[in-house]
Amino acid sequence: MSEESKESIFEKIKKTISFKDLKDITKIENDIDWSEAKSRDDLIRIFIDNGLHLKYKDNLLTVKEKPPAPISRSIPVLVDVVMSIIIMGHGCEHFTRPWTKTEPFSEYFRNNVRVYSRACVPDVNAIGSIIENIDIIRDVRGRFSSAPNNETAAIISTYADAVKMEYIKDIAFNKLTETDLSKTTGFAKVSSMENMTRVSGLSTYLCNKDFNFSRDTREEEIEKSFGIHVIDIRLKKTAMDGSISYEQIFTPNDPTFENIINFNLIYRRGITYILKDVLKREDLINQALEIFGFTDGIEKIMDVSLEQMYAFFKLLKVEYANIMDYTCRDCVVDIDPNLAEKIYRIEQKYSVKPINFGGLKKNKSVNKRNKNKRNKNKRTKNKRNKNKRYKNY
Repeated sequence: MSEESKESIFEKIKKTISFKDLKDITKIENDIDWSEAKSRDDLIRIFIDNGLHLKYKDNLLTVKEKPPAPISRSIPVLVDVVMSIIIMGHGCEHFTRPWTKTEPFSEYFRNNVRVYSRACVPDVNAIGSIIENIDIIRDVRGRFSSAPNNETAAIISTYADAVKMEYIKDIAFNKLTETDLSKTTGFAKVSSMENMTRVSGLSTYLCNKDFNFSRDTREEEIEKSFGIHVIDIRLKKTAMDGSISYEQIFTPNDPTFENIINFNLIYRRGITYILKDVLKREDLINQALEIFGFTDGIEKIMDVSLEQMYAFFKLLKVEYANIMDYTCRDCVVDIDPNLAEKIYRIEQKYSVKPINFGGLKKNKSVNKRNKNKRNKNKRTKNKRNKNKRYKNY
């Protein structure tokens, strides 16, 4: 940014955003060091240096010389990034070493990440043909792109309901016809009557999970379908009056053999494309590559963990994420069935997010203005929302 353009932005912010609104923003953006600010001008400079003039661009007036005015309560003052990804490959979860509830990994994945899992049940395989990978990616991408201004909870739940019965039919067909797949290790477990009713549903990550993307195939298209595919990025905008809107800022073109690695994060090219061309954050590319373990000369990685994904999400300030996980949930060593059942019940407890999920962050200025209104309507609101138990993002 040139000094001239920076000064122009400084003057625009000075004319359009009040000191009170700047103070509110410092409470929202509490991961930024504001301690050096001694005046309103200092706050504005820190605001610009951290790129917040881009994040809060809707707050800035576009008409020159318009006199200062208070920010409308319907203008977004809180903007959250929602990223949705598909993971195709192999998976192994650390069931015997769960995160503690207070660990940042645990809090983030339990509260801010919605998971669709094909396997769904702990210590169970995900079955299917790898030649269907591209079709699955296209299908999920299409569901997101067809609702660009919606919250994503309904997209995920509708998808889970739509594919569940077909997946159960596939398992039953392989079992009844005694196909080669039915004779593979782990099939008996996934095809048990109890597990068949639980597969292909919403879940939660309670521990770290290792993903591997190696595949013994000479078919390049199938090989490229393995990985971590970014299929949707949208902004969730919360206004001071509590109203919420969504803006889709990325959905890949129809995935093809030629372009699929552009949004696949196990490729250097994929990370570069998402950060440089989509998010306009070229300054974060090297940090993102380091998080995933790319070194000089390495164009593709084969192993990624959930904890690395957490670091990536935090780097990009992804507040909410949807993960469509088509990998297995078993490892070489089986876990005790009683432990698996206990884990499953805890996962299901957190799979549907609390009612306030995706609502306003704790903001004293907003909460104070709405406190009396909330208390007055508490009984009516609770009754009206009795059956609405989904967090929206």
